[in-house]
Amino acid sequence: MDLEQISEDTYLKNKDKWQKVANEMGGLEICDSETGWPIGVLKPAGIEYYED
Repeated sequence: MDLEQISEDTYLKNKDKWQKVANEMGGLEICDSETGWPIGVLKPAGIEYYED
């Protein structure tokens, strides 16, 4: 399943909005704001970061 992606900065600017969107969509992939690399998934419980 491919998830929609947003930058971490975008998420941090409006956490409640993006949490609601993630809940409705079944999750959002959060990407590093500088590199664009995926760093985790926003789930109902919050961001679950990928392990290095």
